[in-house]
Amino acid sequence: MKLAIDIGHNCPPDTGAIGIKHECKLTKELGLLLISELNKIKSIQAINVTPDRASTIRESLNLRVINANRIKADYYISLHFNAFNKRANGSEVFAISQDGKRLAKCVLSDIVKLGYVNRGVKNGSHLHVLRNTQMPAILIEVCFIDSQLDMSIYKTRETVEAIIDGLINFFALDI
Repeated sequence: MKLAIDIGHNCPPDTGAIGIKHECKLTKELGLLLISELNKIKSIQAINVTPDRASTIRESLNLRVINANRIKADYYISLHFNAFNKRANGSEVFAISQDGKRLAKCVLSDIVKLGYVNRGVKNGSHLHVLRNTQMPAILIEVCFIDSQLDMSIYKTRETVEAIIDGLINFFALDI
């Protein structure tokens, strides 16, 4: 199973939201640990498809898609954190395809066990990376980085474990 992991933002000028913490720092920490842990599972190959550099945000998005499509990943997972009004909180996952929506539901189910409000699986047809990847894809909004409540819950390792648990449940892996 080949998984394309998109560490959201982290490609200036594509730097993400700022709240109590910086999205690009959180996604990088989360993504690198997720890739490392997934690659310990013998049936999974996790590949970082985040570009090193881009001239524009649009180019950053295009390069992520190109990288995922080029490696012929089986699934695409994009990692993000929300920011809104300092009062919104919770986790949500975006998807388009039926397979993507089933994956999103499994992953979200395990993330919200950490204590976040379940904001649901949402239609991601407006998201460039979900529209243009050739494989089922999800975009995870782990929590709100401008929410004191969410930031009090957030822990990188536990979030990685929750995402992996959701993937294991979806793929029916026995590890």
